[in-house]
Amino acid sequence: MTHSRFLVVCWVALAGGCVGDRPAPDCYAAGDGGAERCALIDEALDASAFLLQPRIDCTSIPKGARSASYAFTPTAMGGSEPYTWSAVGLPEGLTLDSTTGEITGVPNVEGRVDLELSITDNRGRVGDASCSFVIAPALVIAHDDIAEQVPSCVVEGQSLLDFVLTSSGDGTPIRCDTPEGIGNGRVPEGISIDPETCVLEGELADARFGTQVFMVRGQQSGHEVWLPYCVTQGTPREGAYAIEVEHSDIDPAVENPALVPLMRRYDAAAPLAVGASDQDPVFRIVDPDSCDADLCYYGFAFDISASLFDADSFTLDGGAHEAGLIVGPAGGPIGFTHGLFVDGMNAAVTEAERARLTSRAWVLQASFDYCLSPTPETCINTDETPDNIETQGNGSLEFAIIMLSLPPEAAP
Repeated sequence: MTHSRFLVVCWVALAGGCVGDRPAPDCYAAGDGGAERCALIDEALDASAFLLQPRIDCTSIPKGARSASYAFTPTAMGGSEPYTWSAVGLPEGLTLDSTTGEITGVPNVEGRVDLELSITDNRGRVGDASCSFVIAPALVIAHDDIAEQVPSCVVEGQSLLDFVLTSSGDGTPIRCDTPEGIGNGRVPEGISIDPETCVLEGELADARFGTQVFMVRGQQSGHEVWLPYCVTQGTPREGAYAIEVEHSDIDPAVENPALVPLMRRYDAAAPLAVGASDQDPVFRIVDPDSCDADLCYYGFAFDISASLFDADSFTLDGGAHEAGLIVGPAGGPIGFTHGLFVDGMNAAVTEAERARLTSRAWVLQASFDYCLSPTPETCINTDETPDNIETQGNGSLEFAIIMLSLPPEAAP
């Protein structure tokens, strides 16, 4: 006589209840495939147990970078939600949300991270995983590379991205912009920066002779890097005074020093000054036709952008090169010469702003206007004629001082 039985499958240890009732194969009778049917039941039980065991998948964990925002949420599966998360080996600056498992923060160390993650489901079952990733050095600009080229700034055909050290940063896209602020100069009219490629775009609308410099910021995961960008108008307007500049041992046969910004390294521990030595710039403005045989009066006016320099100390008649007339071969005046001197720290700059500018590039942009005349009143700005030099003269120059951070081995 054949007996029929029903099997109730209960997983007390795993689930605490039954998952269903169905006619059971005769696992214990010989023949008719009983052993094979029992094996199928065992496989089903094993699969269900696997699904009920909580597990963690962190195979897609990204790398991070020091000083950059980091965010990653591992994947949890199996078991019964909600989960409680824990971690061992989180680097300084990163934290784990025990409810969601999200890892966030700004790491302030670098190197390989070996992280042990665990989850506990609402029935007390535990799953864990070992997750390894890398925190790369902070995104950094190769200031030495930009300092070695003439001019020491990004020019047409280049990009801030060309000067990022490839071993730095977390590898996510860098986006560029041109924020205003102390030390950032001013973007010339007609010029913009492509936010994705960080290259110069547009055409310079300003006809003023010289080079204008402004700062471009690259951002990656909240971390910033900065580089100066240069845009040059190398053609003087018709009939303008001849302007020559000497500085930085630049060979005029190779580069026109008047079109090359002055570059210095900013040392926060040293006095902040430009123009105190013979190596600093001297400017010559020449136009014999604007003077007579015996008399020549000159005037100059300037406007500068906000920077770490003390604007009240900025002068073109002081430092190593005082302003004075230039005498031609015939013994008469043909123009004038002046220096550039700026000294000290801008008192309006906060300590936080100074700290930020210590490790990044910044710029002072200066706009000069010149006037030459055989009559004294022509080249004087007064309350009644505040723009007399600009309107009566026939010379202008855009000139900048670029301050790069110290090389790493020289930084304090």
